[in-house]
Amino acid sequence: MFPVEVAYLKEPTPDYVRKAAQVVWDINLQVNWFKNNPRPILTIVQQNSGDILVFLTGRDDIDRCLEELAHMLPT
Repeated sequence: MFPVEVAYLKEPTPDYVRKAAQVVWDINLQVNWFKNNPRPILTIVQQNSGDILVFLTGRDDIDRCLEELAHMLPT
C-alpha cells in the first residue's frame, strides 16, 4: 500500500474545478521549489513527493481542469 495524504479546503469554493487546478499547481510549485533549493527539508519533500490524484465528477470537469492547468503553464 502507498501512503496517501488527503487535503480538504477550509472553505467552500464556487468553482471547485478551478480550485482543484490551483491546488495541484501550488503543490507542484512547492515540491519543485524545495527540490531546487538545498535546504534540510529537501530530503523530507523528496521522500514524500509523488503523484497528485484529483477526483472530479466527470469527463467535462476533467477536461476543464486540464485546460485550467494548461493556462498556468509558462509560455
